[in-house]
Amino acid sequence: MMKRSDESDPPMALESAELKRRHSYAVSVICLLLLLPLVMVVGCGPLVTTDPQSSIFPEDSDVDTRPEKTWPVERTLVSNEVNCIAADSDNVWIATAKGVSRWERQQDKWHHYTMEDGLANDMVNAVAIDGQWVWFATDEGVSRYDTETDTFTTFRSIDGLASDEVSSIAVDGNYVWFGTANAGVHRFIKPVNTWVHYTKADGLSSNHVSWITTQGNDVWFGSKEDGVSRFDKVSGEWTIYKQSDFLADNDVRDIARDADGNLWMATVAGISVYSPQTRIWEVVSKEDGLPTPYIMSVHISRQSNSRQPSAISGQLRDGPVEPESSLTDNRQLKTENYKTDSRQLTASEVSELKTIPAESRSSQIWIGTDRGLGSCTHL
Repeated sequence: MMKRSDESDPPMALESAELKRRHSYAVSVICLLLLLPLVMVVGCGPLVTTDPQSSIFPEDSDVDTRPEKTWPVERTLVSNEVNCIAADSDNVWIATAKGVSRWERQQDKWHHYTMEDGLANDMVNAVAIDGQWVWFATDEGVSRYDTETDTFTTFRSIDGLASDEVSSIAVDGNYVWFGTANAGVHRFIKPVNTWVHYTKADGLSSNHVSWITTQGNDVWFGSKEDGVSRFDKVSGEWTIYKQSDFLADNDVRDIARDADGNLWMATVAGISVYSPQTRIWEVVSKEDGLPTPYIMSVHISRQSNSRQPSAISGQLRDGPVEPESSLTDNRQLKTENYKTDSRQLTASEVSELKTIPAESRSSQIWIGTDRGLGSCTHL
């Protein structure tokens, strides 16, 4: 495991103590890893593929020509192509390529929203919950849904956006940050209904922003070609980190924050971990035990009363020769393969991992893919 620190790091004596503390902390890091172009993902809960044009069947088959009516799975998603998941105590919001699906957890009901209902566009790239509001990033602007009035408000370039192709969202108190595919980021100041625009000229590493994570006074922006940027909201200063500095790779697909404030960055060459307290970087690679360096998503969850990494009750299906995808827990990078029900979900791209509180001390892990939605119970 490779470790590096900024030139401005505190004394290196802090590194050993900090790393030992972090290694023993009760944090499970769940990484969904893709090893082959075609990935088989199976969760222990119901796996939902619900697009009426879907051709996925409950059993493996070399021939994909059986009539759809032979597959008796209730269709609940507006599209199988899941881009993002957000959840609160009442609802699970699923952003897809054909609109938004909402699952009411207590009533077990599904609702769907498209352009006909007020969405800016049916291609929804990201979703974020902000109190009574739910924000959606689409290919034609930003939509805000008011859960109390059941109405949409849409913001486009005419309203202050530099680009309508919005890729990511992060709620940050009185601010909401929006990353775009080609025009940098926007900060929406809610109390005054004002937009502030930042680009590469201001300090971003790239105008193509793939992910946003907030942490205190800092906002982190991931890109798919130029590493990550850190913005200090107090000083207004920008810091850029690239592969030549500390990152495993400049292609950053996801950023997650654990309970200690450490940032876990999923890249196509492994995981980079950054501690803001010590300013120490670590790179976890295939040599450290990752089945593959190609990491699409990373999610952090905690087990309340344990000093050991928590387990996942569920299963990822083995391929013909080796596991094609896996859930990996904590720093030991122990891969578990599980058994589940007869339903199978074929996926070539995994977009999102999300932990949702469930009954007792367990929680539900939702897996979004380009061919549907799956879930496991996290004990």
